[in-house]
Amino acid sequence: TALGTITPAPLTLNAVTDTKQYDGGTSSTGTPTFDPEQVLGNDSVTGLTQAFQSKDVLGANGSTLLVNGYTINDGNDGGNYIVTTVIAPGTINAAPLTLAAVTDTKTYDGTTSSTAIPTESGLVAGDSISGLTQSFDSRDAGARTLSVVGYTINDGNDGGNYIVTTTTADGTITATTQPIVVNLPPTDIVPPDFQQEATFNSGGGSNTTVVNVFPVGSQDPAQAGLGDSSPITGAGNRDLWTSSDESDKTCPPNTTCPANGGTAP
Repeated sequence: TALGTITPAPLTLNAVTDTKQYDGGTSSTGTPTFDPEQVLGNDSVTGLTQAFQSKDVLGANGSTLLVNGYTINDGNDGGNYIVTTVIAPGTINAAPLTLAAVTDTKTYDGTTSSTAIPTESGLVAGDSISGLTQSFDSRDAGARTLSVVGYTINDGNDGGNYIVTTTTADGTITATTQPIVVNLPPTDIVPPDFQQEATFNSGGGSNTTVVNVFPVGSQDPAQAGLGDSSPITGAGNRDLWTSSDESDKTCPPNTTCPANGGTAP
């Protein structure tokens, strides 16, 4: 007898290219290949699998596929072969994600903010969205459109694993309707030397008027430079009142107007 050596035979397992939509995992449906002539006699190779190296979207052919599973049936637990694995390029495409604004109604407050939270559709398990916000397209009263204005996708890839589509919703901002107390002299009859005038102010789009009470024959408040933002001085008063139309309203002298603590007509 004599000593001898049997060296392992070479066997190359090749990952194959694969493309899939982002699903939060690294699985691949591709099956690695090998040269059948490298598998000798009655030996066989089973359980061949491969996987993406990263779960994230990395661009066309920017992903790497690795052989990650195989069994060599050679009666020697695979010891009869020296295995070399070869990588392959692959692509993970971004998944579609829809963020939908939801309808909302509020009373005019001078801002476009909305307290409602947009909804999402298409988020992969394990990922999350934070900071979802929406806003009205204008601060003014009337029929409005709500749009998604803020969100953060937590997917480990700065949101790059998704193609985001946002949708709008209908909304309404209603005009301020609260009655404001108008301070008049302590009587239901406007004295002959006073008159009450309501002047429309278009600022803010809230159908708000400025109610001025001032002595008859005195300088008009607007001409006096008091405008809509300064109180009437002296015997006059200034307050706010919501008008359904935009016309001036006057309580002439010697007519019945709201008493002290009443509301504007």
